[in-house]
Amino acid sequence: MTGLQQNQNLPSLRESQTGLTKSVETAIAEQKIGQLGEAVYPDLKMMLAQLFALTGLKQENYPDKLQTDVLLNYIVEDLGNYSVSDIKVAFRLAIKGELGIDANHFQSFSAAYIARIMAAYGPVRAKAFNASKVAENALKRDLKIEHTDDEKWEIKIGYVLECLIKPWRHYIRTG
Repeated sequence: MTGLQQNQNLPSLRESQTGLTKSVETAIAEQKIGQLGEAVYPDLKMMLAQLFALTGLKQENYPDKLQTDVLLNYIVEDLGNYSVSDIKVAFRLAIKGELGIDANHFQSFSAAYIARIMAAYGPVRAKAFNASKVAENALKRDLKIEHTDDEKWEIKIGYVLECLIKPWRHYIRTG
């Protein structure tokens, strides 16, 4: 079996990743909140409404307009290096108990609550991102084509001819 045939039997990078790694990698690849400017506010308002529902915030405890504006400004100013999907993934992981913190907001959805979730998400995000890079590098190593002995010999001869003999002949002719 040649190196190329072996490579065709390898699982793709996407197939080898965990769901967490895929979610985080997708979120990381998206445009960051800080890069979107004013256009991000409708998306952030929708995201906040989804987070309220996701975390079980009762409607009578939803933040009023001023509090919502404070939350939006906090997200844009302090979480600008995250994407909207990053924040959604962080909250999904928090309510599943995968961030190692208590995700209970005690019916008070505040900037401090968001900060606590995102602070716990940061190391998980970094670890998942690094794991995806390690898997990607391993896959790239596995995809390198193995040459037969005859192919290696041809490569060596080609190198000697192109890099040594031709320049030497040219030097001899031209001085």
